[in-house]
Amino acid sequence: MCYDAEFYNEPIEYEQMVDEFRRSLMQSVKKEFLEEMQRLENENAELREVKQNWERMKSEYEEKQREQRYQIEQERRNVRRERLAKLFEQCGMNVALFKPKGSLFRLDKCEKCDENRRIHFKSPSGRDLQEECECARGYYPVSPVLYTMVRFHRYIKNQDCNVYAFFQDESDDDYDCYRADPIPCTNLYHGQDFSELYAELKENVFFEDEAQCRLYCDYINEIREIPQEILKKMGTE
Repeated sequence: MCYDAEFYNEPIEYEQMVDEFRRSLMQSVKKEFLEEMQRLENENAELREVKQNWERMKSEYEEKQREQRYQIEQERRNVRRERLAKLFEQCGMNVALFKPKGSLFRLDKCEKCDENRRIHFKSPSGRDLQEECECARGYYPVSPVLYTMVRFHRYIKNQDCNVYAFFQDESDDDYDCYRADPIPCTNLYHGQDFSELYAELKENVFFEDEAQCRLYCDYINEIREIPQEILKKMGTE
């Protein structure tokens, strides 16, 4: 029996319809999938924008709170300072004094050391060694800082009554972090020689005159061999 091969190889209309339906379905699913992905991306972008705006608003609110706390505390200090000034105006006492205050400084990083300011080298036996670079050395220069009287404390011992005035560092304005406690004025400069003053008290002395306090700070910085580069950073040169 002889069969017509072309008859069997001829595409059947039903199979063509199935193929077209399958292609159409795949294209439809792909389109829906792409549209859904785009929708989700748009939603994520909107959510990211909302989150960023929320974080920005939160940061601005916290910053305003810090500013308000600072302004309130600053106003309290001004009122307290004015009251003390009026109270001691006739007594010849100062409600504002100056005192040397030190801060840690380092020279700019040099090119000889790594990011941790360490120098690497080999020993004569070939061992890998390292040491701290000279630029890692810390210096403690001092400069005059204004202190204002904030309170008094009466100390009684053996029927002797002593009154100490406590002064607060005016350069310490960060109220959200640790703030140093007021310190008593137990040592006031009265024209002593700087060498004797430094040997006995170091920075623990108050000055009524800022210029005199600056001279003493210059004396301390010279003794400590503070590099000119650091003094320039401090603005003392």
